[in-house]
Amino acid sequence: MNVKLILICLIIGLVYSEVPEYEEEKGVMNLGEDNFDAVVNHFEHVLVMFYAPWCGHCKKLHPEFEASAA
Repeated sequence: MNVKLILICLIIGLVYSEVPEYEEEKGVMNLGEDNFDAVVNHFEHVLVMFYAPWCGHCKKLHPEFEASAA
């Protein structure tokens, strides 16, 4: 009986594992050096946009990412 209880607790723990902390803006996760690896490794699929604020292409693409996330 105790083995079954331990197994059930383990499965529940795996299913409801804690999501790494991240900031979210308009449905888009804002990642940095401190949380990038944890977030990317936590989710099965992640679409990552590397953004440089000085880059014109990044500035044009950023609203498209926000629209896709909604």
